[in-house]
Amino acid sequence: MVDAVHGRGARVAAHCVSSHVADVVATGVDSIEHGSGLDEATLLVMARARIAWAPTSGAIEDGLTRVNVMLADSAAISPELRARAVAWQPIGQTRRDTVAAMIPIASRLGVTLLASTDNVGSVADEVARFISYGVDPVRALRAATTDARAFLHVPGLDDGAPADLVTFDRDPRDDPSVLKEPAAIILRGHRVR
Repeated sequence: MVDAVHGRGARVAAHCVSSHVADVVATGVDSIEHGSGLDEATLLVMARARIAWAPTSGAIEDGLTRVNVMLADSAAISPELRARAVAWQPIGQTRRDTVAAMIPIASRLGVTLLASTDNVGSVADEVARFISYGVDPVRALRAATTDARAFLHVPGLDDGAPADLVTFDRDPRDDPSVLKEPAAIILRGHRVR
């Protein structure tokens, strides 16, 4: 399937959270979403094959938070739901710990990181988490800007490219929370904020 998609000039993003992520990477996909089963050896393969990683760490954090809230008020949930939450809690914790450990290794190995949100959180939150996990702030910001644009084949800082720009009153390398407070947003040369 991957070869057929590539033969048509398209790319494959694989949604994969299991320990089988190495097998998925071996197929030659173009990116891994989630990837909570990644290890350093697989990240090295990804770096060499130029396979990007969108960890969506916010989705893992959100799932763990929701389970913890449910269990804190376990009288309000059914015994079946409580049992499922208790069973999932260590799985979620392991996924979070693995992703937190692998993101800086991926950065060091040269894997293209993509700051992604899945269906929760924000790109700003993802960048802040990358930094908190030990990724260099410039590299974390690139995961949301120039590296993401390059991976998506959207022109970046190129002559003739659309004039897309976000400015801030403070340096997000020093404080990534400023990403939630843009001073100006320019899209295709027009200020939208």
